[in-house]
Amino acid sequence: LCAGFALVGCTDDPLGGGENTEQGGNNDGDGSGESATLVYVSLGQITATTVQFDMTLDLKAISQYEEAGLIFSSVDDLDISAETATIFQINRESYSKVFTGLTYNTKYYYTTYLKKGTFYLYGDKKEFTTPDVLLELSAGSITATTAQITGVVEGLSESDKSLIEVGLLYSSEAGKVENGEGTKLAASEISLDNTVSFALSNLTFGTTYYYCSYVKQGDGYVYGDV
Repeated sequence: LCAGFALVGCTDDPLGGGENTEQGGNNDGDGSGESATLVYVSLGQITATTVQFDMTLDLKAISQYEEAGLIFSSVDDLDISAETATIFQINRESYSKVFTGLTYNTKYYYTTYLKKGTFYLYGDKKEFTTPDVLLELSAGSITATTAQITGVVEGLSESDKSLIEVGLLYSSEAGKVENGEGTKLAASEISLDNTVSFALSNLTFGTTYYYCSYVKQGDGYVYGDV
């Protein structure tokens, strides 16, 4: 297994090692001691929402098997019958596949499988973690009615920017911001150096305002410190 970002238990051996790693499922193994050692997988680029798997098959050696593939999931259950698992069949000697729609700052598990007769043979379980996404904010120019807030985004690649929103939440009431309430401003543009800028206007002079960053993926928000 080739090295990849945040890979736990990485070695130079093919995925599956030499252990008998047959697991449960609708078609269990027969305990013969075989495992999916003929399917080699290495991790390519990992972003906050994507992962690339590079896969190689020993076509001659796996001729006795009906099917070979990859299983991965954010749930620690890599059985072929698991509803939470993504299953990808490999039918070429060499294949690269990019999976999208992953969740940032999340651990994922993966393994290989071979189908032989009425049962499945599994490789060793491996894992990787997608990068966290953070927005660090700082106040810039402030007048009686306006404020400029700038920020630096970490962990967000170009391919992630259309899927993950970063922004600013502010209010004159600290309790609102602490509860995720107030005025939200999404970053309209993230520059190539991953900086953002927010222009607050129509503020009330002599008033204290509270603010924090947020990261939004799907319907979920994660807020930074106030």
